Amino acid sequence: MKLILTTLISLCVLTSGCNSAHIKEQNTGSPFGGVVTIKPHGKVYAEITVTDGEIAEVTQVESILNPEKTVTFEFSESEYGTMLSVQNPFEQPIKYHINMVDYSGNFHQTSSCPVMAGGGAFESWPHPIPQLVVSNFRFLNDGQGFTCTY
Repeated sequence: MKLILTTLISLCVLTSGCNSAHIKEQNTGSPFGGVVTIKPHGKVYAEITVTDGEIAEVTQVESILNPEKTVTFEFSESEYGTMLSVQNPFEQPIKYHINMVDYSGNFHQTSSCPVMAGGGAFESWPHPIPQLVVSNFRFLNDGQGFTCTY
């Protein structure tokens, strides 16, 4: 079991290509309607309102009341680092920005991979992270690349 977990985490680290950069000031507002915050060992639900095919509002909710429009974030921590698991119920891939918040409250940009339509994605980091702030939610169109960037 330990070998499987180690392999899974290593694979996530190698495939996510997460690069971080320090941000001195951070505006957590989002032009796409909302911000989600999550701490290790937490599970957070984001209900997304779509207007004219675009994400209009993102609201962090306590539980899943509308599974067809609720994205699930689960943030775990182990001796190997931290991992974020995301589940997307929509028929389009979703992309967003992730900022890591360090123990001093500073924000650090990190890359994130798009979450496949009707599927999930994993992000991982080889160190502890006290909090993640997810913002700038948007759907990806067919012409947009499927790359792991900020």
